[in-house]
Amino acid sequence: MNQSPKGVLYTTSLARLSKLSVPRVWVITRYGNDIKNTRRVTELAPSPQLYQMYMEHWRGRDPETWWEKYKEIFLRELAMPEKRKALRELWNLLQEGQDVALACYCSDGTYCHRRLVGEFLGQYGVQVVELAAEPCLVQGRLFEEGL
Repeated sequence: MNQSPKGVLYTTSLARLSKLSVPRVWVITRYGNDIKNTRRVTELAPSPQLYQMYMEHWRGRDPETWWEKYKEIFLRELAMPEKRKALRELWNLLQEGQDVALACYCSDGTYCHRRLVGEFLGQYGVQVVELAAEPCLVQGRLFEEGL
């Protein structure tokens, strides 16, 4: 990973996909229905064990009580060969100048694995933009929640 990529990595919730104008969308979840014009990349989702831990112990609780542990486990998972392979593929697309969006179920990226993937790639010069609920610009077009 020598040179900063030309493409932009967007991160967003699945609920915002209809408001998005990015040609490549990777859905980084293990579960759920397939969505037209997207690609499911389970390799960048939390492991089944981490997902289960979240659902059974942390969901609905104050993130300040569990986020550091979640983050520690997920970042360790990013070192796994299948996740590294997906990260390399994503890096190559960005290096070629292609914009890619990572989407998952979390409405807020603050306590979300998509943020951790973005931060990981950000260390290598990737421009990462979280498309949150407030108005945002994507490829020169204004998008607002609820449009």
